[in-house]
Amino acid sequence: LRLGACKHHFFSSGKKVFNQTFNIGGMGTVDLNSVSQLLKRKITFPRRAEIQKYEMNVLKLNKKYSLKSSIEYLQDFLKQL
Repeated sequence: LRLGACKHHFFSSGKKVFNQTFNIGGMGTVDLNSVSQLLKRKITFPRRAEIQKYEMNVLKLNKKYSLKSSIEYLQDFLKQL
C-alpha cells in the first residue's frame, strides 16, 4: 500500500503519516503446507519444484500498528469466505 498517494492516513496512534510507503502484511511467513491444512485440501507440486521463500519487511508498519502473524491474518481471511 502506498500511502504517499494519500494526503494523510491515521494509524491507531492517531498521528498523521505523510508521504510514506509501507509494506502491508503480517509478521513471519506462511508455508503452503499450512495453507493446505487450513483449507483442508491437498495442494500438490511437481517433485522438483523450486522452493522459494519471500518475507516482506513490515517492521516500519509494526512500529505504527501492532501486527498479527501472517497465519493469523490468513485464518481471519478464510473465515470471511
